[in-house]
Amino acid sequence: MIEAEELQKESNNIRCPEEHATCPIIASHEEESVTVSVECPFFSSLRNTSFIFPIILQPPLPTLTKFTHITINTKVKNKGISRNMTTVEAANESMATVADKAPVTAQRKVPEDLDTKLPKPSLIAPDTENVDGTWGYKHNDMSVLQQHVSFFDLNNDGVVYPWETYKGFRSLGFNVILSFIFSIVIHVALSYPTLPVRDSSCMIYLTIVITSTTWLPSPFFPIHIKNIHKAKHGSDSGSYDTEGSVVWLKQHCRFMPANLEFMFSKYAREVPDKLSLRELWHMTEANRVAFDFFGWVASKFEWGVLYVLAKDEQGYLTKEAVRRCFDGSLFEYCAKHRKGAAGKMA
Repeated sequence: MIEAEELQKESNNIRCPEEHATCPIIASHEEESVTVSVECPFFSSLRNTSFIFPIILQPPLPTLTKFTHITINTKVKNKGISRNMTTVEAANESMATVADKAPVTAQRKVPEDLDTKLPKPSLIAPDTENVDGTWGYKHNDMSVLQQHVSFFDLNNDGVVYPWETYKGFRSLGFNVILSFIFSIVIHVALSYPTLPVRDSSCMIYLTIVITSTTWLPSPFFPIHIKNIHKAKHGSDSGSYDTEGSVVWLKQHCRFMPANLEFMFSKYAREVPDKLSLRELWHMTEANRVAFDFFGWVASKFEWGVLYVLAKDEQGYLTKEAVRRCFDGSLFEYCAKHRKGAAGKMA
């Protein structure tokens, strides 16, 4: 049975139709329904005024605002009450996550209670099981996307060069050929957007000399971690936001934990919180943006590399592995694990 305290707590989600903050809310339940009554002076002359939410009495009690069908039982009807009923019903329909005329919204279900479970951070990558992010992992005042890249910054100077990326992939266990290809592809694609650029008023003074702050591409294809938000491509999972334009925040591409949860609730059909290679393919296909050819290829490339790196013995990619990939702690873990295994074999 549902405890009275739980029922009263859930009733706090309901407000007076006249938006009176002081009107008391009373909740009671019968065999198959919960009745939430509003004691409002506006209804003082009415009788049997209540909101009825039919639900199954089985804990955990769902949040009452999720219900889309609301009825008001009263012996007196007037324009005022009809208007109020319409307002309340519209407000609750706005909470629905499934549209009847869009079957895909039912096929790819999303959790409805993430606002109460997850923070909206800049420095950590949480999920519903790890609301404080990766335990013991230092963010060093970097955004989650910057943390993701910083593993490859071997000398911690804020700039990643192709040879550092090559060494990083080698430490993760990839062979010489793949590490070389990965480093070339990544730096050719991402280097230029991250280069520090001059102010437009200084363009007239540009020379053929390549400096550290220039509109000209660098022959060394460096990736500047400070500007990594500018290299965010389309057709991705949306787990990083696009707050890079607000440079005074000093934290670019904040992590969006809800999109990580959506990813698995929509596409993890075979095993909860795990994605097979087929499901990864379906996810990247669903995330495609029209005419975003670079994003299509980049997304499949990134998820393919992660799958090879972090799949488990059954061939699944776990949510924990994906989450730790986003904040870069997965790379450190894999490198240390491989180094330790190599040391034991020596």
